[in-house]
Amino acid sequence: MTSEPLPSNRRLEVQNLIIRTDVGYHIDLDGLSSSPFFESISTYEPEVFRAAIVRHPDITPIVALVFETGRIVFTGSKTKRAVNRALDIIEPELVPFAIHNPVMSDASDDVLPKRCFEAIPGQ
Repeated sequence: MTSEPLPSNRRLEVQNLIIRTDVGYHIDLDGLSSSPFFESISTYEPEVFRAAIVRHPDITPIVALVFETGRIVFTGSKTKRAVNRALDIIEPELVPFAIHNPVMSDASDDVLPKRCFEAIPGQ
């Protein structure tokens, strides 16, 4: 199958990046979602979706999806720099909810090291 070149007059613009990272530890999402700080800025309904949806006021319009495995998916940003800043703001707030010896491990070969970002391919 051959592909044809894109027309040179086509203008591409980044509207939204979806970036994931892993903080390197599991997170107690029940504790996080019921804490006074996160209760007002997050939604966690494990029966509906396995992640806490965090809308931190200091990183708007970026939204963080925080999973128990420590993986975080950021959406709503146009740059990796903004996501890195968002992680700098959110991660210290997650540390009190770290589970360093989880009973249930979701270990897999594709877990990203801390502070390593991977853009998720478009769908």
